This record gives sequence, C-alpha cells and structure tokens, in this order.
Amino acid sequence: MRVVVSLTTIPGRGALLERTIASLHRQTYRPDAIFLWLPVERFGTDRAGTRFAGVEVRSGPDLGPAMKILPLLRIETDPDTLIITVDDDVEYPPELVEKLAHASVILPDHAIGFTGWNAIKGAEETEILHLNENVACAAVFQRVHVLEGYRGVAYRRGFFESDIFYH
Repeated sequence: MRVVVSLTTIPGRGALLERTIASLHRQTYRPDAIFLWLPVERFGTDRAGTRFAGVEVRSGPDLGPAMKILPLLRIETDPDTLIITVDDDVEYPPELVEKLAHASVILPDHAIGFTGWNAIKGAEETEILHLNENVACAAVFQRVHVLEGYRGVAYRRGFFESDIFYH
C-alpha cells in the first residue's frame, strides 16, 4: 500500500514547519512521499526558499485546508493509496503514520483520525461531544460525525470521485 503525507503552510510558520517535517522523517513507518503545498497567492511561484530534503514542494491556488488533499488527488490516482493529511504546526509522534496505516487496514472503508466530534440530539438541544485524549474511552475505535484534522487523518484515494473538484 502506498502511503502519502500531505500538508500545506502559510508564510511565517517556518520554525513550526521545520519541526513538523522533521517529525515526519522520524516515523517508524516511513511514508512513500511527503507533499508540501504552497498557496501561490502567498508565496508566488518561486519555491526556492521553501525546500526540505525528502519533501515534494508544490504550488497551487490557495484552497485553505482543502489544499492538503485536492491537488494531491490529481497526482495520486490509485484508489488504494492512503493519504494522510497533517497540519504544519504539530510535532508528530514517531508512530503516527504506522498507527493510521494499521487502522486503515483494519477499517479499509473508513477515514481514520485520532480526534473528532459527535452531535448528540438531546430532548432540549443538541450536545456536541469532542472525543479527544481527555475523554474516557476516546482511544477506542468509534464512529464520529466530524474528524478533527490537526492530529492527522487518513483517507483512501478511492474515497474521492472526480466531482470533488467541482465543489
């Protein structure tokens, strides 16, 4: 299974980004590729100032957080490829990619993440429950309504159809 990590950044986050990239290089399960996407509106077309060993740096239109995944879908076309999106300001534990890849084998038809939210309809109002490391039993596999991206989320390329580009 091909495993690809993708992230985007904005100017002024260089020190944070360096630590993030270093933590991705320390993974116990090394990704096949790491892509860093630079919004052309913020960086221009010159990528010379943003280079990292072992990282494919690309430019494109600023799509906000969707820039982590939308342009990558045009490059990675194998439906079995595992795409892991991460943030540019988190130093990831060495087993992040390994845990996400392993969980994706166990649950191949699901997006996998570490934190998320559930909306629980109550008698009076809807309660929003944030499942994270501070919630008892949040570490077990369970469905959520919304995955939180900052801890990393894994998707199969095959989850996305071509109509995603028209939203």
